[in-house]
Amino acid sequence: MILSPWRTIEGEDEIAPVTLDELITAILASERADGILADAADKARWSDRPPLRLTYGQLDEAVDRLASLLQRFHLAPDSVVAIKMPNAVETIVTLLAVIRAGMIPAMLPTGAAETDLAHLARLVGARALIGAGRVEDEHWGQELRRVAGAVFSVRFLFSFGADLPPGAVPLDEAFSPGAPVTRPAPTRREGEPADHVALITFDNADGAWRAVARNHRALIAIGLDTALAWSLDPRDAILTTMLPSGLAGLATGLLPALVAGAGLTLAHPFDADTV
Repeated sequence: MILSPWRTIEGEDEIAPVTLDELITAILASERADGILADAADKARWSDRPPLRLTYGQLDEAVDRLASLLQRFHLAPDSVVAIKMPNAVETIVTLLAVIRAGMIPAMLPTGAAETDLAHLARLVGARALIGAGRVEDEHWGQELRRVAGAVFSVRFLFSFGADLPPGAVPLDEAFSPGAPVTRPAPTRREGEPADHVALITFDNADGAWRAVARNHRALIAIGLDTALAWSLDPRDAILTTMLPSGLAGLATGLLPALVAGAGLTLAHPFDADTV
């Protein structure tokens, strides 16, 4: 493991109070941190963005750029930012950047109907929406523009890709080669940072949508469980077709990769030839 996940208090082991950002810092400080975050090679077929391939150092810089951009819009700390994006590097960077900017990402289920997306944005009081451009024959940014118009709490719409919907703030500059890197302003909170809500996912197992919030400690425990079961180390790489919009995708992709400092390749679902 990149970072020791345990601490002992009064003879009992527990997950150490570590944030996702601190895992990235630990990876960068490790001499074995040569993992790569990458898109599958066919990304340009189903989207309007090229495949990306980032070292953890480049990931950290992209997260800084995007977090700094988001902070320019002066959303309050712990504002909820709802995200609907595909299984791609931009999605991982966006999730981590929202956290680093002091906000809370809410990962919208990609298969939900537009009316359900609006309901979920209302449910969590989303202050901003972030989308992609084309995904197969749909334009997710255009869909989120309609959602934004239906949800009173939403103040900003951000999007990657070409053919942005009117009023959307473009985010592609976070990946511009040679773009300056500015560290976002830290967010001050009371108490242990690892115990604050890091991320929201949604569940409708019984037919009723629910928002499920998890703190850093809980997310790292989930990633640790997978990393230990798979005996991951920094020399390994994970290939996943599971989207990070749900807990299953996070538990078998981003979270164990961060805990172990392993590589992560993101493939579009249902493309067996590419996988």
